Amino acid sequence: MKNLRERVISTARDLFYREGIHVVGVDRLAEEIGIAKATLYRHFASKDEIIFAYLEDFHRQSLESMRRIIENAPPDPRDRIGRLFVELGHIGIRPEFRGCPFLLALSEYGHVQRIREMTAEHKRATRALFALALREIDDPEHSLSELVALIYEGTAALMSVDHSTQALTTAIRHIDSLLAARIGSASRTAAG
Repeated sequence: MKNLRERVISTARDLFYREGIHVVGVDRLAEEIGIAKATLYRHFASKDEIIFAYLEDFHRQSLESMRRIIENAPPDPRDRIGRLFVELGHIGIRPEFRGCPFLLALSEYGHVQRIREMTAEHKRATRALFALALREIDDPEHSLSELVALIYEGTAALMSVDHSTQALTTAIRHIDSLLAARIGSASRTAAG
């Protein structure tokens, strides 16, 4: 059974993502959990603290999931990147998919420095995972992994609008061509 802190974060994650952070007040959160507001405040000093905990939890879980996909994929960088995009597709076609929780939080709380910092850190960590997935490809300035991360972000944004696989299919096709050319170019250079 989840402890109270975990229940608060889990409920906040569901409500904040589905309905928006501004819309969901502390009263509603306490009511959904079935506790008094005073009990909630014994565990979190403010609504902002709940928001930060929600984003930290999402950050940890999403990076762990991406890392597992990379580690469990075949050693070919194209397979690793492809699997990351396929997982995005599984999430993005769901009608409840609204896009990146960090960007949603930033759109509502962009004036809060910590939200901006957490969003920047999440995006930096995500880009680092793309660099990890592409580690066999000579990319010292990470320009290729940065490009793949940008395509991933754009694909997620488009899927949040229409929940179709069109953007995903286009992204995977172009990334596969890009990686095949880059890998082929590296092979020719090494052989030459």
